[in-house]
Order: sequence, then structure tokens, then C-alpha cells
Amino acid sequence: MKKQLREKYRNIRDGIPSEIRRSKSREIFEKIIDSDVYKNCKLLLSYYAVGSEAETRLIAGHALRHGKQLALPKCAGNGIMFFYAVNENTKYELSRYGIPEPPEYAGITDFNGALCLVPGLAFTKDGARLGYGGGYYDRFLSMHGELLTAGLCYRECIADFLPEDPYDIRCKLIISG
Repeated sequence: MKKQLREKYRNIRDGIPSEIRRSKSREIFEKIIDSDVYKNCKLLLSYYAVGSEAETRLIAGHALRHGKQLALPKCAGNGIMFFYAVNENTKYELSRYGIPEPPEYAGITDFNGALCLVPGLAFTKDGARLGYGGGYYDRFLSMHGELLTAGLCYRECIADFLPEDPYDIRCKLIISG
């Protein structure tokens, strides 16, 4: 069932015209930077948005300009993911999935005061998430249960119900545009 839902929501997201996606991403950006959870975080764990995902570069740039530490994920295989500090001069490497990842030179081990932005194909209003099927975020979040998480998506990808497995980790907040 998840496979069919992934295809459904990927098609919905891809079907949103690019100029509308940009506008919705801008709305998500505004909601994030106006939120207390963002204002109070010291460390922003973000991701490098690809394809039709809600754009994260505006958020990342804002975080760096406002003195927050910024980190992006790097997949290590077997569903394991680590976060590495980045800045405006970071040179990214393409992962086997074609996603830009930071080099392994400044690993994050202290997640105190962090806000983790979580990608997904769809979310429910109460935090259930339909990811991409690799389990990277679920494994990472299960090891760092104290993290404040915010799922980013377009309104069209908010579902009334999503199937969940016992290992699926819900997001604490959903920010849509």
C-alpha cells in the first residue's frame, strides 16, 4: 500500500506547477522563520531539497545569516544517516541517490536545541509521515527521540490517513504551504 501511496503523492507533488511550488515554498519559509521553534533553535538539521520537494535553501540561508548552526544529512548505507555542519562555502558531493550531501568533516553529535526539518511525500496533520522507503529518517529519529521535528510539504500532500509501521516516527509539527 505504501508503494502505491508514494507514487500517488509523488505525482500530486510533481503535478504542481513550478511557479506555484516556489510560492508555496516561500510560504513554508515564512512560517518556519516566524515560528518560535525556529527562533529558539540553535542548530537546524535541514535537508537539500531535490526535484519537486518543498524548497529548503531559503531556510538554510536564513539560518546561516542569523547565527544558527546548519547541518545536512549524509547517508552511510544500511539505512544509517549522519548530519554534518555546513556553511555557505561547503562543496557538496552527489550521493548514490543523486542528492547533494556534505563532506564528512564536521559531524554533529550534540543535538541539544536542534530543530530537524524532515522531508516526505505526504504527512497527516497529526504527524504521520510517508517517506521515500529507505528508513533513514526513522532510524535517525529513533536514536534521537528528543529532537523537535517539523515535516515540510505542500497542502496537496496532507492526507487524512497514512499507514504506519511500528518503526515509523511521527513528526511533532507539520508546516505546509
